[in-house]
Amino acid sequence: MTIGKQRQKPVTPETINRIIWAGAETIALSTAVHFDLFTHIASGKNTARELARTTECSANAIERLLNVLVGLELLNKENKIYTLTPESDTFLVRDRVAYLGDMTRHSLDILDGWKTLPKSIETGKSSFQFDTEKQGEEFFRGLVKALFSPNFAASSAAATVFKKKKKNIEKILDVAAGSAAWSLGFATQYPEASVVALDFPGVLGVTRQYVQQLGAESQYDYLGGDLNALSFGKNCYDLVILGHICHSEGERRARKLIKKSAQALRDGGTLLIAEVLPNEDLSSPLLAMLFSLNMLVFTSEGDVFPASQYQKWMAEVGLKDFEVLDKTPSPFPLLLATK
Repeated sequence: MTIGKQRQKPVTPETINRIIWAGAETIALSTAVHFDLFTHIASGKNTARELARTTECSANAIERLLNVLVGLELLNKENKIYTLTPESDTFLVRDRVAYLGDMTRHSLDILDGWKTLPKSIETGKSSFQFDTEKQGEEFFRGLVKALFSPNFAASSAAATVFKKKKKNIEKILDVAAGSAAWSLGFATQYPEASVVALDFPGVLGVTRQYVQQLGAESQYDYLGGDLNALSFGKNCYDLVILGHICHSEGERRARKLIKKSAQALRDGGTLLIAEVLPNEDLSSPLLAMLFSLNMLVFTSEGDVFPASQYQKWMAEVGLKDFEVLDKTPSPFPLLLATK
């Protein structure tokens, strides 16, 4: 060894092997959620035999799955007793506020679509285009259910911030409302506010279900149709919410949505945008980069954009006091601007 020359770290295939097996990890987690293993463990069933009896599955097979979950750091194991980690206890036990179990099942639904990625890379086009009404209604009915828990938690946190700032909210427009997760957080904290939920007619049935579950029926009206074709009105709302919709629309249509939203706001009203946000040079975080490819596979024009791009688009239509709200349960900050 040459004196003064640093020893180089050995080159290994560890990262590549991890990526190769990532799909198996997704399926293993989704299978565990399918059999409600995390919920059963939370209720006190802590051995493979107990869990096999409860789920009516093979004890040997359940034990193998449990051991994979230990390797994924979603369970602890000691003397054949399995217990939850803080992450699985918070996000994978059914009825927890931040439950992500439905999202794990949705991840399986999109795997077949991802197999078409080589074709999308070659052509630059999607084979699905779920951002259109024809293909979108059935797809989004499932997706919005999967997203309800984390998005409702984030909107509730945002509403708390609005309350602390003493922002007056009497009328809300929830664009592409889905499960109404982004507006229900505000509706529950502003019980005198009225909400217009806009989405495809086939999706609004899901919206009504969640509104009814939270007892907010008297606050909601519904507007069915294509968000790009419908009028939002002028000077009508104190809050307009674009909750995870701009990424599926792409730059051209997102800018039009922001302009329509700004026109619909009253003076002093707020536009709230919830989005998957990459860094400025579009290199991280990995989730945002993967989501950009996800938009290529499943939408006609969708993509992800950094916060500075949204700030520019909001300023172009006269919105000011741009703010990044990052103290919510959302993995990405929320963007706010005022008319």
